[in-house]
Amino acid sequence: MSDELQALIHMVEDACPCPMQVSFTFTHELRIAIDVRTLEEVHMVETALPGLGGGIFDHITRAAIPHHAFLKRVSATVNR
Repeated sequence: MSDELQALIHMVEDACPCPMQVSFTFTHELRIAIDVRTLEEVHMVETALPGLGGGIFDHITRAAIPHHAFLKRVSATVNR
């Protein structure tokens, strides 16, 4: 399983060559969270995610990160 999660991380990093932190959560569904610094990077991630892995990322949302004023989060459901 960790190899598959690592492959997803590399897929996102290759598509969006900007500094980012990628993490996953699982509560009834697998979600990916991508933390970036600028709105331009948010747009880059939001644009790239739908086309990656044959469309495995959906329900893409953005949010601020509590206690991290300089980071923005893009998250999505992973349907794999």
